[in-house]
Amino acid sequence: HNDLTELPLKKFTANELDLFMVMCNKLKNRGTKEIMLSFSDIRHLAHYDAKDSHRLAEDIRSTNKRLLELNIMLRDVDNPGRTVQFALFKRFVTDENKQILNIAVNEEFQWILNELVGVENGYTSFELQQFVGLKSSYAKSCYRQLKRYKSTGWWEVSIEDFKKILDIPKSYRMTDI
Repeated sequence: HNDLTELPLKKFTANELDLFMVMCNKLKNRGTKEIMLSFSDIRHLAHYDAKDSHRLAEDIRSTNKRLLELNIMLRDVDNPGRTVQFALFKRFVTDENKQILNIAVNEEFQWILNELVGVENGYTSFELQQFVGLKSSYAKSCYRQLKRYKSTGWWEVSIEDFKKILDIPKSYRMTDI
């Protein structure tokens, strides 16, 4: 759903973005059913280079930690004064010994990864392998937005919003970007 695409995924590393997109890809159209992902599948889908399972487990946990820190907030279009804050995943269990991740989407917000046909605010579809093939978190953030506007071929954004979406440090000058 475009509500997810619009989220500035602040302070995520390129690896964390890849891991998050692998999770979203595997959870899409699964409703709220808990799924199990093996570390080997995650490693393969995310093009994760480190062979150390402990490092992968740490990066998986770090990804969820960053998601929890996002303080995701959606505004109610029918009631402009009402906002809803939530965590996307209701269950997130990393088992380093068994080398698996058990994960499930929060029931109340499962629509973000499901029920995309006929969505009035739209959704963005992109190839996981293209996404994980990009190296920097800036490139990945741009890719998410450019794919969103693929049908129009035009993405117009203010410099301030561009900096916010890409999580560009305030200390950067235009010549640094």
